[in-house]
Amino acid sequence: MISKGMIVIDGKINSKLKQFCTTNNLGLGNVFDFDYNLIISSIIDFDNRLLKYGFDYLDKWQIVAPLRPYKELICNFISDEFHDYLKNKILDLRVPVYDDRVIFIKTCNETRKFWDIYIKESKYLKNSKIAFSLALWEVKPFILTLPVGWVK
Repeated sequence: MISKGMIVIDGKINSKLKQFCTTNNLGLGNVFDFDYNLIISSIIDFDNRLLKYGFDYLDKWQIVAPLRPYKELICNFISDEFHDYLKNKILDLRVPVYDDRVIFIKTCNETRKFWDIYIKESKYLKNSKIAFSLALWEVKPFILTLPVGWVK
């Protein structure tokens, strides 16, 4: 049986979220304690009915995450200090930004590498949205991009 777990990065798990996980873990501890993991912010407006689909998508994908509004591009979030650093890695900074407040992630070698880069770059850039995209570009896991609207 596939284990499903959740890490809430900034608060308490509400009762509606608990029903979708076999176990839960508060804080950003070991993300890969489960086969299928959900990293979620407690302060977002999220339709809990979509959680089942997010976990089900991990049967075929390594990461499942929604986009932020389409007008938000990486180039809108970077400071001059990091412009050249990112341009050398991503090349075109006019790409959409993922909403990293809801990340479904399957435990495997690629996602462990992705997560290590994501955490490292989040600290360096002080911006998790850009770090998420940078980790995608470097590792290239199989990601299902969910439409804007999964998170409000």
